[in-house]
Amino acid sequence: MAKTNKKETNIVCYAAQSKWICAPEDKKELANKKSKKLNKENSSNQLASNVVIKQLKVPQFIAPKAHNTTKTTPRVLTKKSQNNNPYENSWSYQLIGVSTPQNALNFISKNNLKKNDVLIVKSKHNNMDWWIVLYGLYKDKQTGLNDKPNIPSSIKEYWLRPLNNLIINGYIDEF
Repeated sequence: MAKTNKKETNIVCYAAQSKWICAPEDKKELANKKSKKLNKENSSNQLASNVVIKQLKVPQFIAPKAHNTTKTTPRVLTKKSQNNNPYENSWSYQLIGVSTPQNALNFISKNNLKKNDVLIVKSKHNNMDWWIVLYGLYKDKQTGLNDKPNIPSSIKEYWLRPLNNLIINGYIDEF
């Protein structure tokens, strides 16, 4: 049974000539008006019935919250159960796996990655702690493959992986 993510944002997009006008679902009327205005300006023959409406669900990484954090070191959250993977029905690009949380943070900094695009998870590899940097969250493999052109050009090696076999022992959620 899939859990719904309360922080997930529904995006509504409207076609306007060669552009898409997108907005959060609660602002869809504004996006619709803007797309109609652009269509009217760009083509007097454009009919409102030609406007395509496409709703997208943009998944986001959401790590559980913890208490008592310090500003000098990254906050590491440890999970109580290894079987509780909130992303088990998703796919993501694994950018790197390293032996320390600091190496994961250095990688993110060096590649100018945005916090909202990545998730650092703590797992195990050869019975040692292993820190994995994941990029993007996709509902299936094909959606991930379609997003491949959006991976930052600074990233040279990565692989698309299902997250159902990833045992998550913790996260770094503040950096």
